[in-house]
Amino acid sequence: MHLQQDQPDQSTTLLARLEDTACSFCDDGRLVREEYKGNAAVVCTNCGTPAAQIWNEETSPSDATTVAVSPTDR
Repeated sequence: MHLQQDQPDQSTTLLARLEDTACSFCDDGRLVREEYKGNAAVVCTNCGTPAAQIWNEETSPSDATTVAVSPTDR
């Protein structure tokens, strides 16, 4: 899979949309943007769980940018 030119912008948009939303893993947390294991992410202020992270080329398990998003059913 090759990176599309607009993918970094889509990744940034995803993190921006999730920022300041409720955590789906705990009852009291809100999501904030920060680095998680070397990746751009939104992480819960209460439990520390990443709701989404964008792997960069150095930390990616493959040669493609990958977005991991946790389900939000709350």
